Amino acid sequence: MPKLRKDLSIDGLLKTVRDNFGKIKDPVKKRKDLTLSDCLMSGLAVFGLKYPSLLQFDQSQNEE
Repeated sequence: MPKLRKDLSIDGLLKTVRDNFGKIKDPVKKRKDLTLSDCLMSGLAVFGLKYPSLLQFDQSQNEE
């Protein structure tokens, strides 16, 4: 069986995305404990949960 490239696994893809998010300059640097990269990864995670919007995700969290 051929070796699969590490960057084609979910871990590799997420690392690539995080690395690229880290290259984006943060226009708001007021918070030191929460990076722009963390915020973008959170947004990616929400849409990875198959919610069409953040509002629907938030409403479903309030229903439970």
